[in-house]
Amino acid sequence: MEKISSLMVLDDDQENHKLASKLPRWTLVRWERRVYDWKEKNHNFPPFSEFVKYLVTESNIACDPVISRFKEDDSKKAKGRPRNILATRSEEGDQSKERPNGEAKQTTCILCNRPHELNSCQSFCAKDIIDRKEFLYSLQQRQKWVRLRRNMQPGDIVLMSEGNVPRNCWRMARIEEAYTDEDGFVRKVKLVMSDPSLNRKGERIRAKSVLERPIQKLVLLLKCNGDQSENEDKRFPDGEPN
Repeated sequence: MEKISSLMVLDDDQENHKLASKLPRWTLVRWERRVYDWKEKNHNFPPFSEFVKYLVTESNIACDPVISRFKEDDSKKAKGRPRNILATRSEEGDQSKERPNGEAKQTTCILCNRPHELNSCQSFCAKDIIDRKEFLYSLQQRQKWVRLRRNMQPGDIVLMSEGNVPRNCWRMARIEEAYTDEDGFVRKVKLVMSDPSLNRKGERIRAKSVLERPIQKLVLLLKCNGDQSENEDKRFPDGEPN
């Protein structure tokens, strides 16, 4: 500050207030006491050099492993507090200490069932942003089905709903493969998307686009030709009732 005269502005109390406002609350209270003691002795605001000395002293105290006020015993913190006082409270300390074998709890990826987080899964990162959103959407809890419905089958013609697209612009697709869960219900299918770019013979010009989508994103338009799941009560009557 002796060589650069413009830095003398840091001795001003307003400039010091701007710097002190960035400090933690407990250090700010101590600095206020030191400012008061300085004013009682010197009848003016302490210079910037005193503020620097104060920060050096407090940083040395905070970094000292013996006298640091942050190095408290965890048992003293938890003393007198029930463990189930709040179910959503995060556990403090090393989680591996609570396990009998001392091993940390492993996280399993919900996509590939490997021991890593979803955000570090290579299979998840390889998907485009649309497929990522669809996968995360399929994990959300939805209303339970109240009645049985027909499983979607290969050959069904469907519309694929898209959140930001009007319904009259939804893309049409044909189900190529249906994935059945352990309970016998189909919740995900493989789709072959329609393509308006055809030659004169009605054949595709470009390679077909194949996607996997959950069935809650699909609207059934036309059932496959071999479907025999129509109920008798849905047919038109062929005679007058008795």
